[in-house]
Amino acid sequence: MPDTSSREVCVMDIAALSQWWRRIAIGVVLAMTLVGLPAQLVQADPVAFGTILTQAMPIEAAVTPDGSRLYVTNNGSGSVSVFDTQTNAAVGEPIPVGSWPRGLAVTPDGSRVYVANYGAGSVSVIDTSTNATVGTPITVGGSPWGVAVTPDGRRVYVTNVSGTVSVIDTSTNQVVSGITLGVVTHGVAVSPDGSRVYVTRFGDGSLSVIDTNTNATVGDPIPVGALPEGIAITPGGKHAYVANHGSDSVSVIDTETNSPIGTPIAVGDWPWGIAVSPDGDQVIVANNQSASGSVIDTDTKTTVGSPIAVGAAPMGVAFRPDGSRAYVVSSGHYLVTVIAVQPSPPTDVTAVAGNGEITASWQPPTFTGDQPITDYLATASPGGQQCTTGGATTCAFPGLTNGAAYTVTVTATNSIGTSMPSKPSTAVTPTAPVMPPPPNTAPTPGRVKGVKARVRHGKVRITWRSVAGTTVYRARISKPGAVSYKAWKTTTKRVFRATVRTGKAYRFQVRALGAGGRGPVTTLRFRARER
Repeated sequence: MPDTSSREVCVMDIAALSQWWRRIAIGVVLAMTLVGLPAQLVQADPVAFGTILTQAMPIEAAVTPDGSRLYVTNNGSGSVSVFDTQTNAAVGEPIPVGSWPRGLAVTPDGSRVYVANYGAGSVSVIDTSTNATVGTPITVGGSPWGVAVTPDGRRVYVTNVSGTVSVIDTSTNQVVSGITLGVVTHGVAVSPDGSRVYVTRFGDGSLSVIDTNTNATVGDPIPVGALPEGIAITPGGKHAYVANHGSDSVSVIDTETNSPIGTPIAVGDWPWGIAVSPDGDQVIVANNQSASGSVIDTDTKTTVGSPIAVGAAPMGVAFRPDGSRAYVVSSGHYLVTVIAVQPSPPTDVTAVAGNGEITASWQPPTFTGDQPITDYLATASPGGQQCTTGGATTCAFPGLTNGAAYTVTVTATNSIGTSMPSKPSTAVTPTAPVMPPPPNTAPTPGRVKGVKARVRHGKVRITWRSVAGTTVYRARISKPGAVSYKAWKTTTKRVFRATVRTGKAYRFQVRALGAGGRGPVTTLRFRARER
């Protein structure tokens, strides 16, 4: 274990210092600079942000899936600290775990944190709803080091310095498998699809690949640099980045072929922890000896910008899920350096549909690294139509297809970079307006005239004269006795026939219908008498 008899503890909000004091702080204690984003996004200028004070000798960090909490292992005090990522303030007291805790990982649902207790040969489980340990520590291999959880949350893989990997079933918190690698193992990462586990073999400068279906190794170990420590896999799962502690470099592995790509990337002295940004654009490496963080552009696979000055002896690195911040844990200064990587995504994106267009609006990012937003880029999908707004938070998309459903996402840009896309708006569908019918200028048909009834052999034949502007006639006859009517009948002819009972009184009604509406009703009263 490193000597912890003498420690310098220093915490400051660099953004609040004057320029003169900021230069002193950078030279004496630490400095935070913002990570330059890849060239295809924004050429960013470094901007200092802040630090978080921890307990004795912090080692690793993990962020909950919702981005609200940061968990940090305190190797020197046998505890885990919890921080609110919006305020950087501690949440409650540090959580006691086993001795010398090192690696940790949060389950995908955010409900549990698994902590490797290096000095106790065990794994502690923390319930994030109470921030207290649950059950008894899980006994694993000797000197557990790294921890990784599968994407489905069902298994936890723990590397042990004793040369094994322990597999924990999260439903029972029992070890269900032990994988022997026969060499000191440190870092561990699971592929995004959950099919492979990658383990750094610190003892022989290589990388083992484990099939999660069989918990057996796949092929021969992959050669990397000397003393490989941390490992991180890109969100798409195509590449793995390995920090080579003894070679001052980072190896890039093609996960399809399980072979190295090109020459290892030179970074700072004694690289340790490593993490890939959620959008896969960049990698941050903690350089333990040089107290800095190197930034790698994953497109060019080269370092970009100057190394980021952090606290002494940095080890762990973790990103927020929204990509806005990274956290570098410095065991030498008992602190976590907060690096503003890019703004957080805009929020509350809404869209309103019109005729062949939609109008989107949104709320600004909740985190900007204290730098103003200079531009928003909104994108309508499908089709990918875009509009930029400067600093305005509304945008219109003309020329869309009526009847097609669209959603909108928005990114925000400032001097430190461009955010990840927002959550899409609820889908809306442009539609053409419903035109009102033209006014009816046709005249209303007049009254039906010349109505005559003729009864013969128990039947009546009723006729009438034509009415101008008429398309059909509606007529009905009463029941015998002329008290109630039978149903209306429609006819285009000017004649109506019905069966009648001799001697009974009847009423007959008729009206004309045309484009101008319905004409008045004409009523004829008659008695059924033969003529």
